[in-house]
This record gives sequence, C-alpha cells and structure tokens, in this order.
Amino acid sequence: MQLNSTFLVLRLILGFVLVSCGLVLNAQHGKDIKDIGHHSPVTSVEVISEINFGTFYPGDMGGTIDVDPRGFRTASGSAVLLPMGDIPNPITMEIVARPATMIQIILPREIILYGAKGGQITFIPGPLEFGDVFVTPPDADRGFTVNIGGTLEVGTVSENPPGDYFGAFSFTIVSE
Repeated sequence: MQLNSTFLVLRLILGFVLVSCGLVLNAQHGKDIKDIGHHSPVTSVEVISEINFGTFYPGDMGGTIDVDPRGFRTASGSAVLLPMGDIPNPITMEIVARPATMIQIILPREIILYGAKGGQITFIPGPLEFGDVFVTPPDADRGFTVNIGGTLEVGTVSENPPGDYFGAFSFTIVSE
C-alpha cells in the first residue's frame, strides 16, 4: 500500500552577511493524501515541525550545513555555524498506523530551491531517524513521531544572494 504526501518548501531566508536558514515545510492534507480507508496500515501523516538550519555564514567557498534527525548541526567547506538566531531542528512528523507495520519512506534525492533574487540552493532530505525502512511501535495507532534530517548545499554569498528561496517536494510511504 502506498501513501503519497506532498510538502511545500515555503521559504528559505538568507541574511546579508549572516545566513539564517529556516526551511519551512507544510503538509497539504486532503487532496494529496489518498483516502485508503480505515483498514489501511497508515491512516495519517502530519508535520509537527519544519526543518531549520539555524544561522550560519557561507564563507569564501560555500559548503554544506547538515541537521541530523536529532537536531545536531554540522558544517563543511568554508561554512561557519553561528550561535545565534533560530535553533536548528529536523522535520518532525507524526504518523498514525497499525502497530507492527513495516514502513518504507522514500524521499527524493534532492530539491532545488530557487532564490527570489537569483541563485539556487540544493536541499537533500534525510536521513530518517529510524532508517528508510522500519516497523511501527506497539502504540502506533495512537501516533508516533519520525524525525528527518537534511543537508543544505550552499555556495558563496555572490552565488546565493540574500533573500527567499522556494521549492517543493513530495515523498512516498510504502506500508505492509
């Protein structure tokens, strides 16, 4: 059984010198999630919190900013993490499903975010807290949370002008 969920990337805000990235994802419930009845192994998926990359400076060469499923953030390249602004956190979603159901969450490889003032930033969703395939807990019918980390590939300030960045992605939940 497959359940498709669509999430919109509403905005990614970049400051002028300091970069603060908050990738906001909102579930589009109703029209995008197929009604597969009360006998379906997965009955609902709801986003509890959006991914936030906190504040950072991309440096001379850019790099990556990673937020893992526990909310820990790291940087590579010339990107510098700054201890100010929003607190980094992963995507947290609540799933209601039958207990002991095998679930596979299939995420896209990457999402290109387009800047309102030009430029592109690549967002790579994952990893998932329990891995891509897991068995739901005994109380899954009351809801349980799954955290999803992500990677932001940033260029220099001239490659990624300050401003809002937009994009969208969907993922698939396969359950048995």
